[in-house]
Amino acid sequence: MNEQEIYERMTSAEQSLKSAHHRIDSIADNGKCITELLVEMKYIRRDLNEFIERVSALESKPANRYDMIISAVITAIIAAAISFLVK
Repeated sequence: MNEQEIYERMTSAEQSLKSAHHRIDSIADNGKCITELLVEMKYIRRDLNEFIERVSALESKPANRYDMIISAVITAIIAAAISFLVK
């Protein structure tokens, strides 16, 4: 091997090394982005759970009202039956 071939191979190795460093830096940046996304997803999940709880509470209100109406109707029927029997 002469000096020119050695120089060309070293230049090629340096370029390859620079390219590898750029890829490593890119991967490190992607890792940071992924970490940030995971943190954001954690907060979104917390907010979603709160939203689900609030929706569930709102959905149960009509069912509670329906139960109260049925209870009032049954109480009225029983009171009417008892007052009819007492007369």
